[in-house]
Parts: sequence; structure tokens; C-alpha cells
Amino acid sequence: SGTIRSPGFPDEYPSPSFCKWKILVPAGKRIRLVFNSLSLEHHGSCNYDYLKILDGGDAHARYMGRFCGDFVPEQLITTGNMATLYFRSDTSVSEKGFELQWSALNGGVSEVTTVATTTLGHPTATVSSVTADGGGWKILVPAGKWIRLVFNSFSLEGFLDCTYDYLQIYDGGDDSARSMGKFCGEDVPEPLITSGNMAFLSFSSDQVISKKGFELQWSA
Repeated sequence: SGTIRSPGFPDEYPSPSFCKWKILVPAGKRIRLVFNSLSLEHHGSCNYDYLKILDGGDAHARYMGRFCGDFVPEQLITTGNMATLYFRSDTSVSEKGFELQWSALNGGVSEVTTVATTTLGHPTATVSSVTADGGGWKILVPAGKWIRLVFNSFSLEGFLDCTYDYLQIYDGGDDSARSMGKFCGEDVPEPLITSGNMAFLSFSSDQVISKKGFELQWSA
């Protein structure tokens, strides 16, 4: 476990600044990030001063969030044992910066191994915050069975290609499997049935429009 702070915290950070932190914990564990404080120059798209967090060890890892302003983000949990954080500020406004604590959690990507019917959902996201809840859900049922996914409700920001907020479902154990659909907007998707005994669900939202989210039930 440890603590990461912006330069000079709790005093104002220098302008300009650029910092990078990489967190690595033992294989098979995940990383929990809990914010104690955040105060960065505000911008609607966090273009000026921001903290960016990636779910992995390099710049190509899955995006977990880009934060600015005075809203303290919810906790974040990675899907694996690495996280990368970037802090950048421009040459104008300086604020107090941020402080967060990180710790290792047992278990890799969230995995469900029971065959009982289970409900999955995502809480309402908040403006200027992107939360990932570990990045996704992996469902595993006994060999020889299929998985049926039935949506109870669905309300995400709508866009033609579901670029901003979306739920994507894969017919296998991770996001390299065949995509069964990428969903956004207000239309409740039809039930889905996998071709095998695994499914992976990935949810992503940006820092602008927030909706109620979704709830679905799965069964073997």
C-alpha cells in the first residue's frame, strides 16, 4: 500500500507539471485507489490540468478516468495487478492538487463461478467522474452449459456508435472474444445467449452525461 500526491501537496502544484506513477502489485491481485482529496483546475473536458488513470502498465491500457475540478472521485479498482497514473498541469491556474491511497486486493478480474441466477448492475455515474468497478464482470458456468442474459432496465447516454457511455458484452472470458453487442441509449436490449460457458461484460462511461445505468440477470 502507499500514498500518491501531486507535487507540493497540500500547497499549490507547480505550473507546468508532468508526473507519471506506475503501481505494480503481486500477480493475482488487483489495486484499489481511494481518493482523500482532489482540487485541480476545472474544465468541462479536463483539458488543462488533470489526473488520468489507466488500468494497466502502459499508455495502451484501458482508460479508467480523467479527473479535474473539486469533485472527489469514487474509489477505483483495477482488473489486474498494474495501474498507471498521469498528472499534467498547464502554465496558468494552479490548485492544491490531489492525494490518494492505493492498496492491493486479492483476486484478478471479478469472476462468478456459481450457476445460480445473479443480478449485475452499475450505479449512476457522476458528472466529472468516471468509475469502472474493476472494469467488468466475468461469468463462468460449468462446462457444457450456456449463459442467458436478460436485461431488466437500461439507460445510458445515447450516441450513434455508442462512443461515450456503453456496455459491451463478449461471448467468452475476456474482451478478445467475439462481441455480442455494444449497447447505449434507452432501448432495453433483447436477451442474449452465449455459445459457450463464459461471458465478459465491460462498462465504460465518460465524464459528461450520466444516466441511471443498467441492470441485468444471468442464468445458466
